[in-house]
Amino acid sequence: MMPGSWVALYEDDDGHHILYRDGSPFAYVAASGSRGDFAIDARELAGGEFDRWDGEVIILGRTPNAECPRRLGHTVAVWEDGRVWGPRRGR
Repeated sequence: MMPGSWVALYEDDDGHHILYRDGSPFAYVAASGSRGDFAIDARELAGGEFDRWDGEVIILGRTPNAECPRRLGHTVAVWEDGRVWGPRRGR
């Protein structure tokens, strides 16, 4: 596992779930109908990029910065140090 790495689970406007590891040039869209376990996928992704992935892979380096929030959607959960957390909300 890469030290200090975290993995976020996003949901876009179309309901697709997307995994992203801090600092990665890639984001991973879960295959439609997938019943994956976020904690298991996050732990694997924290160790490095996936060798195989059943869904779409987004190359973020090709996505303009202004489009990244729209493309990734809103945060559903964050995995860090073996724990899953809900998103922080502003007051």
